[in-house]
Amino acid sequence: SPPIPFGLPEVDKALGGGLRSGLHLLAGYQHNGKTQLLLRLLWENRDKAVLLFSPDEDAEQVMFKLISLVTSTPLTDIIVKPAAWKKDVMKEHFPLLAIDDEKRSKYDMMTYIQEAEQFWQRKIQLCAYDYMGYLASGGRGEDFGGSMMKAANTAKDLTRDTRLPWLFLHQANRSASKGGQLSAASLSYGGEQQAMTIMTVRRPQPSDPSITMREKHQEEHQPTIRVGLIKNKQTY
Repeated sequence: SPPIPFGLPEVDKALGGGLRSGLHLLAGYQHNGKTQLLLRLLWENRDKAVLLFSPDEDAEQVMFKLISLVTSTPLTDIIVKPAAWKKDVMKEHFPLLAIDDEKRSKYDMMTYIQEAEQFWQRKIQLCAYDYMGYLASGGRGEDFGGSMMKAANTAKDLTRDTRLPWLFLHQANRSASKGGQLSAASLSYGGEQQAMTIMTVRRPQPSDPSITMREKHQEEHQPTIRVGLIKNKQTY
């Protein structure tokens, strides 16, 4: 199937047009722009059948953010809008998007995909998951690294069994420097081996002594998100 574009020209060019079948990671520190990039991806592919598994955030909140994106309405105003208005906006702009906020097993997610394809009478073209830590088992006596390795392997199995592009949001290691550059070593055993591509996001911090006064002024008034591509094994 055709690649799934991000809508970011330089990133899409490096990826050969976008995301293809396989495991893709979008990694970053907390509150550094992962969700914003995910929403951008959903907007760019609103004509495609897409599933978003969002155990980290209530489905209603995700929809509010999408509505805010397409209508330029503040979130505080959307909350009090009539339910019928919200439904109409989602139906108009995201008619083929399904959001599931339950923490599901691999089997249940596979079943959900099949049910969505039967409902829409068309193939799913992209799955996203926010975020990969929710696949970690956290069993008794199991260390964090071992649990995250299992989560990454489960994610890899999902991509192999469905033959779809899967984008997993992933929290970077909290012990790493919040203002520093991200690398594969920042991922806490979180799929750096299993992933086909790894993208990173980072918000420059105004308090970071390495940024210039001009950059600091910009971040205080018009924040930016810096996107990096630190692994790319896609062939095209």
